[in-house]
Amino acid sequence: MSWSLRRNRRTPRSGERGAVAIEAALIFPVVLMLGVGIIEWSLVLRDQIELTSLARAGARAASSLAPDPTAATGGVPFSQQVVASITQATSALPQGSVQYAVVYEPGSTGLAGDPGGIGFDCGSASPCARYDWDASLNGGRGGFVATSGAWDALGINACLGSSDMSDVAVYVRADHAMLTGLFGSTRGLSAFTVMRFDPQRPGRCSG
Repeated sequence: MSWSLRRNRRTPRSGERGAVAIEAALIFPVVLMLGVGIIEWSLVLRDQIELTSLARAGARAASSLAPDPTAATGGVPFSQQVVASITQATSALPQGSVQYAVVYEPGSTGLAGDPGGIGFDCGSASPCARYDWDASLNGGRGGFVATSGAWDALGINACLGSSDMSDVAVYVRADHAMLTGLFGSTRGLSAFTVMRFDPQRPGRCSG
């Protein structure tokens, strides 16, 4: 290396090092917050995807449970069969996050989401049945308990070609516990899916 090149090389001064340290101190919290935010909202998105899959699985199971007049008169209620079929799928979500599920007929109100703006407290509404999650059931594994509403399966119309074939909707609500608390302690998540009942053979397509 020539003498002229060695002469032009600069040694960082203490002032410049201090400026770099200040810049790093200012940028680091922003980068940290960005990284934490990515992790937090990735977990929220993961749970939302799982919840959507849960609602879809419930609706798929419900659509296949078209009325059987023989079973519907004295067996397990239709809506209870639906929530029983999705209980196992809740294991994909963090324990204790599921709050409740609702099985209802959206066509009765013309809405696919919240029927009639009742906040999914079905009350005496029908066809609409709400089930709250009870973590103490099944040896601590949890399960759904009927809390309001009802759905008489004998009123389902699954006759192919009928102008008023019944639809079924499943709504699921869960609370996501935030990891750091920087964006709040919890975030409510919900998902619903609407499907038409699978057409049944003549003689058992309507209750």
